[in-house]
Amino acid sequence: MSESSLVDRALQSLEAAGVHGTVTRSGKTGDHDRITLSRADREATYVGIVRRTLRPSSISVVADQARALPDGPAALVISEHISAETADLLRERGLQFIDAAGNAYLDTPDFLVAITGRRAAVEALPPCKDHVGPAAWQVAFVLLRDPDAAHLSVRALGERAGVSHGAAAVALRTFDARGWLSDLGRSGHHLTDVQGMLSGWLTGFADRLAPKLEIARAMPPGTDSPAAWARAVASDLSPDSGLLGGEAAAEFAAHDLRGTTASVYVRRWDAATMKRLRLMPSPRGTVSVRSAFAPHIEDPSDPRLVDPLIVLAELYAIPDERLDATRAALQKSVLSRIAR
Repeated sequence: MSESSLVDRALQSLEAAGVHGTVTRSGKTGDHDRITLSRADREATYVGIVRRTLRPSSISVVADQARALPDGPAALVISEHISAETADLLRERGLQFIDAAGNAYLDTPDFLVAITGRRAAVEALPPCKDHVGPAAWQVAFVLLRDPDAAHLSVRALGERAGVSHGAAAVALRTFDARGWLSDLGRSGHHLTDVQGMLSGWLTGFADRLAPKLEIARAMPPGTDSPAAWARAVASDLSPDSGLLGGEAAAEFAAHDLRGTTASVYVRRWDAATMKRLRLMPSPRGTVSVRSAFAPHIEDPSDPRLVDPLIVLAELYAIPDERLDATRAALQKSVLSRIAR
């Protein structure tokens, strides 16, 4: 289903609230449509940000997109269905929205509309043609970590990403279709849209890859916080024993943050690993234990930590404004590394 069709259906659903919408299509790839909403003799103009699927883990990415817009009309987030939880998070960020189920939050000088709690249509939605699975995001990680990896053979790229060469080939075709890569024939590929792929990685990690990697939740006995546990086991962290992630990793990397979440990426989860990392399995544990999904996912500058690309994606999955400054600093560092 196309983005334009989704926008049209969301605007149609808004008619029940007495609001009429029209679209001025941009006609250019990467540009945003202009949306004009009118009620009685009042109107407001927006720039549309379309997200077919919108979850709490995507809020920070959408907020960044809205902030990056040039001065002018406010952003209007448009999605298939926005849950009550996601709606609350959008409103907290000052983001207005509409969806195809009839939920809306519009706050203009001339009119206010606030509708939440409506369910999505019962009938199943058609599958998204460019659906990206977990294996493709493992490939995206490798390409963002080292853009020169785009020149590798498909088989070599798959090995580096920890996926089959068939999955690597599918990922390359998908990224090429999205305009993130260009096909150079026998010379492999070239990464042409770093920002686009990075934006995709941030939501793809949270929505698709992280759930696949989850092994267990664990509790660090005798410590009050994940950050305290991380400091206690710092000397035992390594690519073989376990790599630190989450807010605790950002704190270790000297960002101005007091970490309240932590993850650890392990090659194996057994009694020896638990003992070394001083963790006990617990469904309500404060440490997320995840599989180390590729041969090399460590931070090149600190082998105790997972790569900053993963930490950045983890922080973006937490819809908390207190992390905005840390996310911005970490993203700047990641982009400068990719550009080298």
